[in-house]
Amino acid sequence: MSRRTESPAQIRAHLQELDNILLFVSRAVQDGAPGADRTLGEVVTARVRLLKALRAASQARGKQARA
Repeated sequence: MSRRTESPAQIRAHLQELDNILLFVSRAVQDGAPGADRTLGEVVTARVRLLKALRAASQARGKQARA
């Protein structure tokens, strides 16, 4: 699996999309939808990965700017 490099702005856009999904899924959990709790966990995991990618991308851009 190859990794693609995305800008911090692109990663933030993905985070916004995930936030919208997170809101929808959390409502489904509150309503007792079957399987929604597992989906919520998957969305949260994806969000954490994106936050880590955003941090790494921001740090990489900072290093490039200093070089």
